[in-house]
Amino acid sequence: MVTEIRSEDFEEQYGEDILRKDTETPFDWGMLSGKISAIRWVLGRQKPSPKKR
Repeated sequence: MVTEIRSEDFEEQYGEDILRKDTETPFDWGMLSGKISAIRWVLGRQKPSPKKR
């Protein structure tokens, strides 16, 4: 069974300040995005590259 998780649940549990802590600047967003991409690559769930013409 899949449970739907709402952002309000996370904000209520952890607090908005903690959730926004590492995403305050564009550099922080880039670091977070890179880390997520690396995890996806390690797990083999990387998005397929676009087809070349």
